[in-house]
Amino acid sequence: MLLVLLAGGALLASLPRLGSVRLAGVALLWWYAVLVAPALGALVTGLVLARARRPASAAAWLSPALVASLAAHVVAGEPGAPLLALVACLAPLLARLWALPSPAGRSGAALTMLGTASVGLVLWASLAVVADLARVLGGARWLGLAVAAALGLGLTRASAGARVRRVALTVGVAGLVLPLLAIAAMSGRSPWEAWSALASRSALVFRERSAWVTEGAVLLVPTSLVFSEPHRITALGEAVFRVVERDGDRVVVREWRLARGEGLALRPGDRLDLAAGVRVRFEPGKRVPEAPLSGVIWADPRERSLGTALATFLAALVTLAGGALVLLPPRRDGDGPHVAAGLAPLGALAVPLVVVGAVCWGVYGGFAGPELALGAPAVASLARLPWALPGPPWDRALVLTVLIALMALFVATTSALHDRVLTAVTVERGTGRGARVDVVWLGLLAGATALAAWPVDTWRALTLALGLAAVAIAPALAGAGSAARAAGALVGAAVFAALALAGPGLAAGASVVGAYPALVAAPVAWAVAALGVRWEPDKRRVLRAKSS
Repeated sequence: MLLVLLAGGALLASLPRLGSVRLAGVALLWWYAVLVAPALGALVTGLVLARARRPASAAAWLSPALVASLAAHVVAGEPGAPLLALVACLAPLLARLWALPSPAGRSGAALTMLGTASVGLVLWASLAVVADLARVLGGARWLGLAVAAALGLGLTRASAGARVRRVALTVGVAGLVLPLLAIAAMSGRSPWEAWSALASRSALVFRERSAWVTEGAVLLVPTSLVFSEPHRITALGEAVFRVVERDGDRVVVREWRLARGEGLALRPGDRLDLAAGVRVRFEPGKRVPEAPLSGVIWADPRERSLGTALATFLAALVTLAGGALVLLPPRRDGDGPHVAAGLAPLGALAVPLVVVGAVCWGVYGGFAGPELALGAPAVASLARLPWALPGPPWDRALVLTVLIALMALFVATTSALHDRVLTAVTVERGTGRGARVDVVWLGLLAGATALAAWPVDTWRALTLALGLAAVAIAPALAGAGSAARAAGALVGAAVFAALALAGPGLAAGASVVGAYPALVAAPVAWAVAALGVRWEPDKRRVLRAKSS
């Protein structure tokens, strides 16, 4: 059933005329990917897992990085936003119904090593989101990172971890959903009405009362802006402005050092590169740079062609489904052959609630103004929305609610990741909760904290984490022996690392591979393991001949 629901999303995305048909003002693809398929998937999975004797939490999947990334994709009008929401909903449900054999021997060691590394990368993405959240709210980035690292350290020895995780996950889900109800009530627009109004705008321009056109605002991350119309920006502090001009095939790079109050005129097609910390002011009524030109293009991007849509869908499915197989608890002894003990019915419901909630935050963010995400990390589309919609007097209360929700999700995710490390080390080493587990966890936490000290693209960090997990689990699908699976995992990891490092330099036609290295690396890992299926029987025959 879940595979059929996934195939339905791919079909609608590959038929633009059908997917763009609007029902109650919203495109059919969005209705299906964000509401219909997640609801049916949660219902089916909840019914199947209702008899699971050892239910586990989905907290490892519902990280702040996933929430912030999905909302940012929707605000930016990314062509694959609805498909990403669909896969993010169904991948963890599919993983809980797909019971893989428990690894052992060398393959178990390889899976433990790569799976632990992927846990560390998910922790890195989550820590970076909390640090970015502190920066967006006006605090120091290091302060948010320090608080998050302290929470992760405290969970190392936390008692009643399952209870803490359940409470934190409940608070996180409620903190994301309840503000949406308040925004809908105070703005007078439901999420689908906001979607319809946004999709009908002839141009996405700066709001009249936006800080970007009144007192100016600060860019929180290094930013490159491409202008689609003549524009004049004003510097509100001394800074260097780097402009890349294109005149046919000729490219000219110019740099200006502007003082406070000086302006710079830009032409259509110019690219402006600005460093983090620069304060600028834009012209009112002009289109927001890097945002879709109009609401029509936001709702139905021109880039959503058949090949791109299917490639993005397949890449996201391989990456996210493989990551879910590793991050969520594995099959337990005593469970049926087709049902893995995983998500409880309420846990299955939490997944679509969080994902659909993140999409609704993105819709309201785009409706309030795409400049909410301008020059800021992905989490800004959530943290800045209450200031614009609904605005005073409830903006501070809603911002506080969002802060509590994201921190609660961070606690739940970190607790689940700690238990995942415990399970991996226990299975591989045959030891219980002891010094070795603590050393591994503290090493992951220290490494993730060090990496999160520098700003990072949240979605990029998360796809690297889940993609590495997909590469680790791919050889298990080949039915090979221990040695072949270990070889496949290591070769796939090497290919994954090479593609991840070469991602920005890949050709335009290979952009999907650069964004999702697991699309190539996971099949390579599977193929190496599958070749070992034929090689191992031949090796055993040679050994028997020698012994005889």
